[in-house]
Amino acid sequence: MGVITVDKDNLLHTSIPNHQVTEGRVSEDIVKDLLKMCDNMYEDPNSEPWDANLAGVMRPPAKQLLIDIENPLFNNFKGIILNAAGNYIDNYLRTLQEIGQGPTNDSQTGEYEGDLNYKISLTTSWTVHQYKNDYNPIHNHTIPGWESGISGFIHLRVPAGCYEISNSDAPDGLTMFNWGVNPKNFVNEFKFSPLGSIIPEVGVFYMFPMWLNHQVYPFKGPGQRLSISWNLGVEWGDGIDLIYPPAMFKRLQVE
Repeated sequence: MGVITVDKDNLLHTSIPNHQVTEGRVSEDIVKDLLKMCDNMYEDPNSEPWDANLAGVMRPPAKQLLIDIENPLFNNFKGIILNAAGNYIDNYLRTLQEIGQGPTNDSQTGEYEGDLNYKISLTTSWTVHQYKNDYNPIHNHTIPGWESGISGFIHLRVPAGCYEISNSDAPDGLTMFNWGVNPKNFVNEFKFSPLGSIIPEVGVFYMFPMWLNHQVYPFKGPGQRLSISWNLGVEWGDGIDLIYPPAMFKRLQVE
C-alpha cells in the first residue's frame, strides 16, 4: 500500500504517497509560438479577460486572458499536454498496481481484467501576465461538470526577480504546492512535509490533480512573469465499479 523498504533488521517500512506531479519540457519553437500568441492576446483589446474566474490578485498592467484552444499557435502545445495527460494517468494507474492499491475488479487476484478506459478533454486554458507584487493566493482548480481532472501550467517568461531570495528565505516568484497542514516541525510528528516548491523555468510545464492546493508568490523588480495554465477533464469509462479495498488490503488483513 506504499513504497516499501527493508532495513538491516528485516523490518518493513511503508511510505504512503499522496499524489503525483508530472514535469515536462517543450522545445524552443513551441515556446516561441506560445509567446507570440500571448503577446498578441495581451495587445488585443478584444481578448476575453478571465480574471473573474481565477484567484489571482493582480493590478494593471497585469492581465489574465482566456485562450482560444483552436488558435493555430496553440495547436502543437495542445497536443503535447493531451499526450502528457495520458502519460500522467497511465503512470498513476501503474503506480497504484505496484503499491497494491488497485485498480481491480477481481477481489481474488487483485488484477483488473479488461481495459480501464478514459477520455481526456482540454476544457479551458488561460494566460497569466504578472508584474511585481502580483500573486496568486492558495487555491485549487475546479472544472464545472467534471468530477475528475488534471491541471497544469507552463512558464514562458521569467524575470530575474523570480530568483532573488526574500526575507522569508524563499525565492520570490516561486509556485508552492500544499497538500496538507504543515506542522510546526513535521519531523517531530513523523510526517513528510506537505509542501513542495517550484522555481519557474521557461519551457518547463507541470501537471497535477486539480484538487492540489497551490499558490504563486510575488516577485520584485521589473519585467513580466508570463505563464499559461489549463484544466483537463477526465471521463472514466470501464472501471467506475472498481472493487475497493483492493485485494492487497484484504491479504494484509488475514495474514
